[in-house]
Amino acid sequence: MSLAVSTAHHIDKNSNGVVSIGEFHSLQHAGRVFNISEFASTVTLTSGVDFYFVTGAKYAHADFEVDANADVVISCRKNISVTATQLAALTALSSVNTELYSTNVASSVAYRSGTITGSGTLFFTKYLPGVAGKKSQGGVGVARQREWILDKDTKYMFRIKPVTTSALCGVVFNFYEV
Repeated sequence: MSLAVSTAHHIDKNSNGVVSIGEFHSLQHAGRVFNISEFASTVTLTSGVDFYFVTGAKYAHADFEVDANADVVISCRKNISVTATQLAALTALSSVNTELYSTNVASSVAYRSGTITGSGTLFFTKYLPGVAGKKSQGGVGVARQREWILDKDTKYMFRIKPVTTSALCGVVFNFYEV
């Protein structure tokens, strides 16, 4: 392999040594990694909060983190039945390129809203024991830490719903597209 064409290796300008970085780090330097973060204030038992992630013409490799100050259930679904008109009425969330000076933009788009009735296919569920599990310490969080490879041109929904009361929730989506 030629060091001149590899995105994972380069020659350090100061030491003239070979530097090797992992694939994800290489993608960050190439301006192909994106982040979306959102705080959902006072999510109620009856409403929950839904985040929609609509992939574009590329596969999105994604993971997520959720934090909450009460017991919540996270459910993730794919192939959601939601129309373009319904999506247009939602709050669009901004994706940030983690190479902050890059001009690359994501083809995937995220939205936040109340509930849309299209259910899709469930592929992940996780219970977070916020208050019940950590009464004296406040909230809890979960990080997926393993990426999913999301299909091209597909609608996904990530729902956070309190179990017994209202909750404050935060969500971070990290993804890159290939």
